[in-house]
Amino acid sequence: MLFESEAHLRNIRFTVEYDQRDALLHIDNKQLKQVLVNMVKNSLEAVDELGSERQGDIQLITQVCSGCAFIIIRDNGCGIAEQTAEKLFNPFYTTKETGTGIGLSVCKKIVESNGGKIYVESTVPQGATFKIALPVASELASI
Repeated sequence: MLFESEAHLRNIRFTVEYDQRDALLHIDNKQLKQVLVNMVKNSLEAVDELGSERQGDIQLITQVCSGCAFIIIRDNGCGIAEQTAEKLFNPFYTTKETGTGIGLSVCKKIVESNGGKIYVESTVPQGATFKIALPVASELASI
């Protein structure tokens, strides 16, 4: 809900697909919100860089598997070069003119401190996919 109006103003299609199965996650709501806000904001900025090159598209998808829940943020923005992807989660590493480079490192710390992991897949210039894996509350085994 936080980004639907901003996406609309930027002419970016924003879709949400929820898994039919519910999962109880062992993570503070405020921490999860911080992770999602930062990551969706990054996707908005990446898609915004397209200008009028093509229709911007961001998907937020949830999937529940055995013992694990995934939150997937997929965009068709500019993509992330392999050399950049290797450094993405390093503190103070940024590709933005006004960025601080702490957003994704904080996201990684939050997710990992809750037993999860973040995976990144990207193809330049077709977009990027961030997959957040979190254990469900009843099965806090490592992912």
